[in-house]
Amino acid sequence: MHKDYDVATFTDPKVGLKHLQKNTDTQIILCDQRMPDMTGVEFFEKSIAIAPHAMRFLLTGYSDIEAVIDAINRGHVYRYLTKPWDNEGLKLDLKQAIERSEMAEKLRVLDKAKSDFLMLISHELKTPLTVILAYTDALTQSGLSPEQDDFLARILEASKRLEALIQDTVDLASHQTGRLKLQKTKTNLETVIHQAFLSVHAQALQKKITLEDVELKKIEVEGDAAQLQKAIQKLLEFSIITAKEKSKVSIVAFKKKKKTTLSISYTGDVLTHNQMKNLFEPFMVVGDILNHKLGAGTALPITHAIIQAHGGEISITSTKTHGTTFTIVI
Repeated sequence: MHKDYDVATFTDPKVGLKHLQKNTDTQIILCDQRMPDMTGVEFFEKSIAIAPHAMRFLLTGYSDIEAVIDAINRGHVYRYLTKPWDNEGLKLDLKQAIERSEMAEKLRVLDKAKSDFLMLISHELKTPLTVILAYTDALTQSGLSPEQDDFLARILEASKRLEALIQDTVDLASHQTGRLKLQKTKTNLETVIHQAFLSVHAQALQKKITLEDVELKKIEVEGDAAQLQKAIQKLLEFSIITAKEKSKVSIVAFKKKKKTTLSISYTGDVLTHNQMKNLFEPFMVVGDILNHKLGAGTALPITHAIIQAHGGEISITSTKTHGTTFTIVI
């Protein structure tokens, strides 16, 4: 096997982790479950932060089935091998893992290239749009006829819509490429939510929708206030667009131990399983792509990226009985 691969072996897991820190491009980690000082699962957990893209193999006996389940859940194990293993079978498994690792790396490179391209295009569009908005704004103060004012108002509205789309694309690309750095401080969640409410107030009025906070207590979270407001605002915008007229959009937030849970609920058309699965994917549009009101499919992916950047999770449920609920845990 040493002839086929560049292999480094260690009997001490701590030494193995130090080696990994100097070789973060390691493709495969093969580890025994039972080792001195730490288990294989614990080793894998530590290795994820160092070499997140490595393929992980766990060596274990039949009696270690609980450890196998633990490794899958906590250690991101690719495959587990029972002892004694078959050498030819192991070679085949390693070959497949290398191929998968190389394919995943190619996809990461392509994904970064796509995000970089989006960032470049967005900035190229933003410059001329800024000029259009500046001159349009100047023209609104130049004493035009009512008809000309109407034309100008439409140009301004369309330009601002395009500006928002470009900014969303820039934000999404920033999150995907890791360019956006969070400015974390102790943040009052109630203040963040109320600011988000103010941003969508006019939109809610158009559909006669009531914005309601339930059991919203003074909760502090460690986070970027501006980014959290943006995440909540985009969820509220989606909720208002898809909610029934004259209905209610509610926010509930509470803290349990060190985790904060925030839920946004509304009543509207029930979302299908496929729709919910794709909501947080970039540029995936709910419904007919040429006849929709939900934008270009950037808003919820931005929310998802912001929550993930805070080390949190976001999920969605949608039923006829209880309506649709977004749940954030950070």
